[in-house]
Amino acid sequence: MRASSMVASLVVLMMALPAAADLRWSGERSAARDSRPGKGIAKRLQGSGGWQRRGGAKHSGQRWRLDVQRDAEDRLSGRVQLGRSPLAAAGNLSGVIAGDSVQGSIADDSGNLIASFEGTIGADGIRGRYTDRTGEVGDWTWEGALPQ
Repeated sequence: MRASSMVASLVVLMMALPAAADLRWSGERSAARDSRPGKGIAKRLQGSGGWQRRGGAKHSGQRWRLDVQRDAEDRLSGRVQLGRSPLAAAGNLSGVIAGDSVQGSIADDSGNLIASFEGTIGADGIRGRYTDRTGEVGDWTWEGALPQ
């Protein structure tokens, strides 16, 4: 699987988890305060998952790990590490959470697009679709535990 695909999957997962799942976050209050629940708190999300090209043979090792921040406006930013991707070993993730959906992109250190992603946050987890810069389309999943 391509690195951009993995990065896209990771980005989507990162964005989706905090909004719907309220996963385990560590956070500190930001200087700006907001009266809405959860607003005004910067949250850090670390996790992993996998991705798979649609219509392709399943490959082991197509994994991603991410370390991102979710700001008070539900924007995501951070770093993703890609395992066994031909496009990149790592990238910078940016995205946004809106309700139960997440979308964003992953770029290399020069700012070149690796992949874009979108996903849905549900009671059974977070999953979505990515498109890498070569046009490859695939699915990604978040494999972290949801709170009980």
